[in-house]
Amino acid sequence: MKFSRLMRESKLFWPATIRVDDGVEAGSDGARFPQLIIAQEKAEAAQDKINEWHSLINWSINVGFHTIAKRALKNGSTIVHYKDIDQKVVVNHLKGTISSEYNSWPRSIKRSIEFDATS
Repeated sequence: MKFSRLMRESKLFWPATIRVDDGVEAGSDGARFPQLIIAQEKAEAAQDKINEWHSLINWSINVGFHTIAKRALKNGSTIVHYKDIDQKVVVNHLKGTISSEYNSWPRSIKRSIEFDATS
């Protein structure tokens, strides 16, 4: 499975924009965004029905959204856009997830993801 394909297909399950004006800083570098949580849960519920690949990428996309949401919170912005997610953040999180010794993803998944040119 190509990373670029996963991103294209996952985009169908995530909103183009998410309001983050409900965000609250937590700890030294954390934040909580209720609207982002709702969007992630909806995307997860829909993508889990597709296949393992979509289950795997969903949380990495959430991390990408969360990264730009924290920046938006500091800058006073109220909306984040899917198109602004840094794919390097998603790739790094996804690579970390599949390489973790504590995950339960099948070896076939770990070996067959292709981080192509767009990643």
